[in-house]
Amino acid sequence: MDSLSEVSLEEFKEVLKSNEADYLKTIYVVLLIGLLLIVLLLFLAFKDQSNNQFDKSMLKIINIFTMINFLLMIAMFFLGKIITIKQYSRKNLKKAVHRTFEYIDGRPIETKPAEKCLKIIRISSLLQLFGWEGSAFFGIFVILLSRILGTNQNTAIYYFNLLTILPLLIYVKATFPTEERLLEIFRTKFKQSI
Repeated sequence: MDSLSEVSLEEFKEVLKSNEADYLKTIYVVLLIGLLLIVLLLFLAFKDQSNNQFDKSMLKIINIFTMINFLLMIAMFFLGKIITIKQYSRKNLKKAVHRTFEYIDGRPIETKPAEKCLKIIRISSLLQLFGWEGSAFFGIFVILLSRILGTNQNTAIYYFNLLTILPLLIYVKATFPTEERLLEIFRTKFKQSI
């Protein structure tokens, strides 16, 4: 076999029947639960805070962090596209055939080509997921910082930073690793490289 694009759909379906595909679902669910818990704790911890006195220089700091967060969101969008293109390139699929995986102690892991396809899908999905997660958590950090500094009266900045969670939620909804979704990725990303 010269490339992972030669893996058959039946071989890939067989890999999906194993627990390998469930790891990705677990990561998605745990990340969302953690994010929702943090947002809930953020609201509960500061729901009664009313600080009418704040330093205007603190608002400038929050504005700077908000701009950084906006730029981070844009960067994550383009970085996600670059990751996808790189992971599913012909060159990478050819190299991945001969790639070996090892346990922590250095013993090689026997990996079928179809399992390698799933690993590439997992790596690509997780890299993009963690990028969007970083932007969302940075937005939460800015909200937390604005509440601690007492500048949370500026609701536009507050809600903009809260909206940085939205791309993460959209990404999770669009790419949640169901069996049908993983088969679609396999058909479009691996078979298009032939």
